[in-house]
Amino acid sequence: ILHELAKSPNIGIILQGPIRHEYSFTTRTIEMYLSNFSGSPIILSTWDSEDVRELQLLAAENSNLHIILQKKPENSGISNINLQINSTKVGLEKLQELKIKYAVKSRTDQCMFDPLALVKLMDYYKSDENQSRITVMSLGSFLFRPYGPSDFFQFGLLEVLNEFWSVKHDDRLPTDGFVFTEASNLREFAKKEMCEVFLATQYLRSKG
Repeated sequence: ILHELAKSPNIGIILQGPIRHEYSFTTRTIEMYLSNFSGSPIILSTWDSEDVRELQLLAAENSNLHIILQKKPENSGISNINLQINSTKVGLEKLQELKIKYAVKSRTDQCMFDPLALVKLMDYYKSDENQSRITVMSLGSFLFRPYGPSDFFQFGLLEVLNEFWSVKHDDRLPTDGFVFTEASNLREFAKKEMCEVFLATQYLRSKG
């Protein structure tokens, strides 16, 4: 019964980022998802420089696993923010092509161990009258940092996540990350608009 409940054909899962080879973490995560969330398309969005041979074998055996390889942008941005933007965008585009309504945006170094995770996310989401909200994790979010919801994990309507990630690249160079050390408090750090704050402020400006 639990296995049937966990089948959520309207929810797609994106894992974006470099392959985590330690302990075969990314591969084992995808294997778990294929078992626990067999009704959901799973998108691995990574770089053409990554070794994905083992994962391609999995994709050949599982039609709901899609592997997308792309070239890295020349400017990775501070803390690789532009890499995250690119790999997330193409994952969302694939789910849009598959006509999926809801999406989980996750990373290749993270895993949802709960086989009912998608059921719980949907139950929580449907209990909220504002369907334009994006559910994020407390991990990586700071209570007193303005405009800084964590970008580790997101869940919501695909169209809303598409809007959030329809953001231009951060033109600053990785070496410009020294501004991390210039901020005296979380508010001053937020004013630098880096990483998570860059994403959130760009999204809010686009919404007026």
